[in-house]
Amino acid sequence: MTRLYSHDRHAAQAIAGHFELDREVRLSHDGRDVLVLLGTALVDTACCGTTGMRYAVVPGYVVDWHSATDGKGRRASEVDPVADPAEQRAIGRSIRASHTVTQVVFW
Repeated sequence: MTRLYSHDRHAAQAIAGHFELDREVRLSHDGRDVLVLLGTALVDTACCGTTGMRYAVVPGYVVDWHSATDGKGRRASEVDPVADPAEQRAIGRSIRASHTVTQVVFW
């Protein structure tokens, strides 16, 4: 089942810091493009110190790139979430090999 992904630089404040998605890449996997969002999470307002990490979020396989707009007028793409655990593991390995991330999350 496909979903729409709205292209936007996302940022959010959390209780101990903040996170932001800062880059989108398209990764080729088995003849299909996978949309990968790269971001940074920073713990910089906690009482016990500071730390951070790079992470990746995978909305899914690109079905139709920039094919629509969302309710806020942002470009949106149709994606097909990666449901198969074996595919998730293979895509995760590929992301970790090409980008310095400690966590890969799939929609």
